Amino acid sequence: MRAAGRLRPLARHRPARACRAARQICSPRSDAQHLHHIQAALPPAYAASFEQFAPVWHAVLQAAEAGAAVSGEPSTILDLASAQGEPACSLAQRFPRAEVVATDNEAAMVAAARERGERLALGTRFSTQQVDMRQICALAGMPPSEVGLQADLVTASLALHMLPPAEIEACLSGLHALLKPGGRLIATVWEDEFALLPLGRRCLARILGKDVDELPPLEPHSPLGLAHGRADALLKRAGFELGPHHNTIFPFSLNLGMRNSETTWMVGLMPCLGALQNIAEASGEGGSGGVFEAAKQAFIHETKDALDASGDIIVGPMQVRVLAAVKPPAP
Repeated sequence: MRAAGRLRPLARHRPARACRAARQICSPRSDAQHLHHIQAALPPAYAASFEQFAPVWHAVLQAAEAGAAVSGEPSTILDLASAQGEPACSLAQRFPRAEVVATDNEAAMVAAARERGERLALGTRFSTQQVDMRQICALAGMPPSEVGLQADLVTASLALHMLPPAEIEACLSGLHALLKPGGRLIATVWEDEFALLPLGRRCLARILGKDVDELPPLEPHSPLGLAHGRADALLKRAGFELGPHHNTIFPFSLNLGMRNSETTWMVGLMPCLGALQNIAEASGEGGSGGVFEAAKQAFIHETKDALDASGDIIVGPMQVRVLAAVKPPAP
């Protein structure tokens, strides 16, 4: 947010210049200006909101600790879809003798994870790689001698549902191949819908003047594909046994920030920013700024009942399920 400053009085002997300046101050941003502003403001806002997922990382950490109490601390940890480096960094702090690899399919997230590891002084035992989870599918059925990295612990926080349903089982089989005998897989999945998705759909419906049911889903695959115990059969078919903390469910809420903050609506509508950009490009409104300004106003309207006592917008509680599985020890 820009710091408030004192405006200089406009010179009386330059009325034309004064009028132009007044129009620049009063006129709304164009959609192009909005998009440029979002691209500049969203990364730090997302970084701040990322920290609110700490309860999800802690659930992974607790399941990892429970597994370590049974079979010993892991020496090699692979974290998939780490985003800005979690739960990889928390695992590295908890297991100080472990080599930890944080991965993500986006180069910007890999760089952010690397910076987080450096800030926490995790040293050379913490590393990063750019990995698409679909690459894991190719490891299914591969002998350990051809897999390469063999991990004691693989984690995937709110990540597996992003795969097409037909590829989830192959991914689980690939993760099984990545693990050493006795190694553990710990993942978290949505037990009910991520609250920003229905919020985004309601805002889009308001902008387009449509019913919510007329809109396509914001994600290509259902985020609930592994909810309600559906993962159990897939894990067993991939060769896993179920471990401590498996199917633990916990509530999770997200604080989007102050309602009047310039970035709160951006974070809240992050899942549908691509759709908003498409609408803006299709509208051909040029400098009118209609789409993003309408999105901001729709967000304010749709979250009017989500304010806490301090004026922050709280979405949730949502439910998150822990999956904890073990690769059987070698006979």
